[in-house]
Amino acid sequence: MAKQPPLSETRQAITDLDQSLLDMLARRRSLTLNVALSKEQTLKPIRDVEREQQLLTRLVNLGREQGLDAHYVTSVFQTIIEDSVLNQQAFLAQRANPETDKPAYNVAFLGGKGAYSYLAATRFCNRQGADFRQLGCASFDEIILAVESGQADFGLLPIENTSSGSINEVYDLLQHTNLAISGEIRIAVKHCLMVKSGQALEQVRKVYGHPQAISQCSRFLKSQPQIEPVYVASTADAMDAVANSTEAGVAAIGSEEGGASYELVALEKGLANQQQNHSRFIVVSPKSVEVPTQVPAKTTFIMATGQRPGALVDALLVLKSHGINMCKLESRPIHGNLNEEMFYVDVEANLASRKLKDALSELTRITRFVKVLGCYPQDNVAPTQLSAAQLTPAQQALPSKSGLSLRSHKPETSVVELGQQRLGDGQFATLAGPQSWQQAAELTLVAKALSEYGGCALKGGSDLTNEQSETLLRTAETMQLAQLSAIQLPQQVQSLSLSCDAFLLESNQMQQHALLNAIGRSHKPVILRRGPTASVDEWLEAAQLIMSQGNQQVILCECGVRTLETGQRSAIDLAAVAEVKARSHLPVLVEPGSGSDDKALIQPLTLAAKAAGADGVLIDVHPSGEFGQLDIAEFGELQQALHG
Repeated sequence: MAKQPPLSETRQAITDLDQSLLDMLARRRSLTLNVALSKEQTLKPIRDVEREQQLLTRLVNLGREQGLDAHYVTSVFQTIIEDSVLNQQAFLAQRANPETDKPAYNVAFLGGKGAYSYLAATRFCNRQGADFRQLGCASFDEIILAVESGQADFGLLPIENTSSGSINEVYDLLQHTNLAISGEIRIAVKHCLMVKSGQALEQVRKVYGHPQAISQCSRFLKSQPQIEPVYVASTADAMDAVANSTEAGVAAIGSEEGGASYELVALEKGLANQQQNHSRFIVVSPKSVEVPTQVPAKTTFIMATGQRPGALVDALLVLKSHGINMCKLESRPIHGNLNEEMFYVDVEANLASRKLKDALSELTRITRFVKVLGCYPQDNVAPTQLSAAQLTPAQQALPSKSGLSLRSHKPETSVVELGQQRLGDGQFATLAGPQSWQQAAELTLVAKALSEYGGCALKGGSDLTNEQSETLLRTAETMQLAQLSAIQLPQQVQSLSLSCDAFLLESNQMQQHALLNAIGRSHKPVILRRGPTASVDEWLEAAQLIMSQGNQQVILCECGVRTLETGQRSAIDLAAVAEVKARSHLPVLVEPGSGSDDKALIQPLTLAAKAAGADGVLIDVHPSGEFGQLDIAEFGELQQALHG
């Protein structure tokens, strides 16, 4: 047998490879600027989704030959493509605005080193290829004043967060400044419990944090009643307080990246109630910028419509008639004008375009006030998606098994046993559970209610600890419910099959070819959520992948799609439910609470899903009823409405 090389040699080889990867990534980025120059001359759009799909498909096939999983390859190159698009946009925008080309920018932001605003400002400067000269401020007013006075080239203001919503104070300031919005930056907010090295969780008695950060981590803090929250002006102030404290048992809520600046370590990660947590910042400057036509642009304006009935509707119909997509609408009171609102509107359109010019001109005729705050490049780059067919290796195509999910293959509706119910036999089933939970008592209350109201399966959320997984299993068995297990990796299929009754896939896993194949080789039912941008054909193709491996126990689940109209918000597609019931023999569930925190929509959507032919619903239920979940009483009302 060949002698194993020393660990030091292997590590050095990995280090050398990492250096080569960085060199190649830098080279690749420089080549994309040549692409941008070509598109500047030909006026072609920055994004070419068809070209990106062809590129990803080729790379997936090449990666498979090297033994690399398709999901791994797509996730890596989606990040590379996003970086390429954003850098091309910044490059062309800078060429269109040569006065902004400086070796360094003075940027005013809230807080100090390590704050989320600081991280966003750093990213902004890096994207512009400029050094970052910090100007930390104590308030939003101070940021505005720094830019208006010329002390700062740009100001960075947080405008909204996916968890805590819009920041009204910033909207109010925009009414009274002559600064222009010249850019936007989105960053992922990953809250951690930051402490000095050597501390344990049970020793923490006090946590410093910005009010919004503490609010966004309320569920974790409730699970640690010994920890007292202390509010400070910024995340940077929180980490600075811990770094300079001589008191034992203190911590801060902040990012791991920011905490490193204060020599703090992350004791706990993923504290936020909502795991997908992003903050959007706007960049303000003394002058507006020109956005090249090839660059996806966004324009923000404010308007006052007056108090007559239907005034706002009339204004929005103007945007619709000109084919302009509105991606944000926010209202704020006009000081001094009782009961009158100022509306802030974000649209996906370039201010230089004829359609937006015509729309704004028409708005001036039917509103009392219209002012453009800025036109700027969009920061959100939607990842290029591949269909299940594109992710499937050609050599694994099984012509004899094509159409396994269709009624042409099996005319009668398939029945899948799940707990004490049979999905597809005409009975409307209820599957429910909390998105996340800390105490076993929370899960028990939900399971008890589910059992009492005739539900069949209990879900316990994703990213469970080993202890939580065992609690979920015991609780489901006690209440005689089927247990749904979230699954992330193909390697988990065999071990989870020993304990769970069915697999529950997230919507973003619909195109993970290796995982679908592994589940297809198991004997457990699988609930296949529809991807947020997937067509019905792609949904059925994903089911086909599972079934072609032998597992015929597939349950489809409609949990909302995203369109140009809905933006990042998912909307339940009941038309797709009716279509898939007509085309496929597989049972279909609907997840009415997906993509919205509005609990009032869950009951009517559930009743509509039943009327559309769905075989059941998947409901988020938690005793607290937080974050769009039903509480126990609301869940009972829903079940009574369903079954009388």
